[in-house]
Amino acid sequence: MNENGAGFAEMLARRGLGLARVSGADVAANERQLSGYRQYLRDHPEEARRYGLRQPHQLSEGQIVLVAVENNAPAVYLFNEVLTTAERQDLKQFLSAAKPLPDIGGAARERSAAPPQPAALRSRAGESYLSFQDLQRRWVYTRQGLYKVIGRPDFPPPCFAVNRGRTRIWAASDLETYERQYPELLDEARKVFKVRGYLRTLRRVDKAKSRFSKAGARVTG
Repeated sequence: MNENGAGFAEMLARRGLGLARVSGADVAANERQLSGYRQYLRDHPEEARRYGLRQPHQLSEGQIVLVAVENNAPAVYLFNEVLTTAERQDLKQFLSAAKPLPDIGGAARERSAAPPQPAALRSRAGESYLSFQDLQRRWVYTRQGLYKVIGRPDFPPPCFAVNRGRTRIWAASDLETYERQYPELLDEARKVFKVRGYLRTLRRVDKAKSRFSKAGARVTG
């Protein structure tokens, strides 16, 4: 390793990794992840096994960890998971001369300019959490339709993700607020009424375009 540690920093960058010092906010987010993981494992054991759900690491404030970005979410690794014994020795030398380290969110943004996720830092004692599979059972939408709903700009962001960012988890209270705004999510009749209204609007727009087109043709003729 170079005396200034540049070689070690370049090695981490090639692997898509950054260093972070766990902050108090990181610990709070980690506690929520662990709580959500345990609840999800308890409520959906079959799905957890099917998706190979992994328990998040339990972190402590001041701990130094490695951070990557996977599926647009920070993924935390401990040194012994990704570094060889020799590389861990290099790490000690690097840290002795390194500048102050960012927290987990800051390290993730440095790796990929990923936007911060403030929702993941909220503390909600006693909150219930729902996954995509829960929403499929809860709402009167197909899987494809549900993806469209989740992709709306005003859809609540997930509180956190598990399984290295592949499984998003939402707070039930956020979704209940959204359901009050869009009651057709829970009611097939309301959904059909809204779709028919949307189709009627499209037909009116098409008729208006047709009239304007014919009028333009008469003028130019």
